[in-house]
Amino acid sequence: MAKYIDLTKEDLEITSKGTHHIYTFEQDGKKYYFKACNREDLLSSLLASEMARSIGIKRLDFKVAYYGEEIGLVSRSYNPSNQEEISIRQILENYHENVISTHESDFDDEHYLDQTHNLETIWWALDYYYKNRKDKDEIVSSLMEEIVKYFIFQILVGDPDLHYDNIIILDNDKPTLAPYFDFDLCFTIEIHEAGEEYCLEPFPISKDKNTITTIRSFINASDKSYIILVEEMIHKIPPLELLWDKIEKKHPVIVSHRLKNKTIDAVNESIDFLTKVIQENQNNLSK
Repeated sequence: MAKYIDLTKEDLEITSKGTHHIYTFEQDGKKYYFKACNREDLLSSLLASEMARSIGIKRLDFKVAYYGEEIGLVSRSYNPSNQEEISIRQILENYHENVISTHESDFDDEHYLDQTHNLETIWWALDYYYKNRKDKDEIVSSLMEEIVKYFIFQILVGDPDLHYDNIIILDNDKPTLAPYFDFDLCFTIEIHEAGEEYCLEPFPISKDKNTITTIRSFINASDKSYIILVEEMIHKIPPLELLWDKIEKKHPVIVSHRLKNKTIDAVNESIDFLTKVIQENQNNLSK
């Protein structure tokens, strides 16, 4: 079994005292984070990170560590090269301030940022933000594919916490999303049973803002390329039993049968639900 990392550095600096304590420290000139969390959140984060890796989602790599009596996860900074950052929230706020609020009569209700956050609005906001770039279309298309991948992954792992502050663009010569880095709430909800209180961000147009409706809306409104993307991501997911075995070999942890079964059932139900919605969409198109 792998060994725990024991953090005893005196220069650990706490940067957050919210739900989880987050500390930063430097080692060999590189910036690291330590996030203290309970054991189930820790294990769920390790599984979600392995799932993300297996289906081609950029994500942080974690190691289990102790800092005093706190257990948690250590990772490199999601922005090791200190590139310029901008969150999707800032992109949307910029679009709202400079376009929506000054030309409200030019837009239908579904475009109002204060009424609906959705993938279409994100596309328009990105298109506006990068309007002066010669390669604007390529940038927006690439970022949207990454965002949609994050959105689909969020559904697969039942993560209600992919909010706009957690989707960050590293805004260099070729803008790209920062790795998916906040896995704490993965597997905490069952998507097929989630209601308004667990509405997903970013979500597509859905007036009642119900999770089931938003997913159906996303599938039904998507072009063929996004449908294919969903199917490809589903097919890349390895058996979760194998991922749990890998985690137990790679990290100093033992995973209970209860947690293994809970996560396996949750992911299988999300896959079944997405597959069913895609099939319904195809049947409707063939009529």
